Amino acid sequence: MTIEQRDKYAYELMVKNNPEEAVKQLLLKDKTISTINKLNQQNLEKRYLLQQKVDKSIEYIGNGNLGIPRKTREKFIKILKGEEV
Repeated sequence: MTIEQRDKYAYELMVKNNPEEAVKQLLLKDKTISTINKLNQQNLEKRYLLQQKVDKSIEYIGNGNLGIPRKTREKFIKILKGEEV
């Protein structure tokens, strides 16, 4: 029996034996899904902002106005891009 089949069977039993409990459980499940979706959206926004900061850092380092040798700058840029150094 798969997880989906088990959940379906459990809901069927709840509806037959206790419809009020079934409704409570469905509402709780919806609330949980909504909370998870909200957290995922917040994480996506944070990742986007972080990526913007990384991109600005790469651009700043790449301009070469820091007095850092070119090879060192290239290593920094590889690190920020997540490449192997």
